[in-house]
Amino acid sequence: MTNSRATVAPASADATAFSAPAAAGAVGSYREQAPAGRTDVLRIVLWTVLGLSAAGNLVASITGAGTGPHLLFGAVSALSGVTLGVRFLRAHR
Repeated sequence: MTNSRATVAPASADATAFSAPAAAGAVGSYREQAPAGRTDVLRIVLWTVLGLSAAGNLVASITGAGTGPHLLFGAVSALSGVTLGVRFLRAHR
């Protein structure tokens, strides 16, 4: 079976015309790249907090906990989710 998506550049084609788009670590504009080896620690922490708060809310639901834990875990989830969204939108302007 052949891959119909494969593209072959002509021998005379300019190599820069086929350059890949910005990597997943793009910072501001389309061409601006994050420094090599840079780890976005805050993003990792926010995703971890979001996952833990969702898991905490799940456990609170299963165990039949009161409203307090649900509100606490929900507020933490909302705060971390909104922060991740704002950071994403700011990075892609």
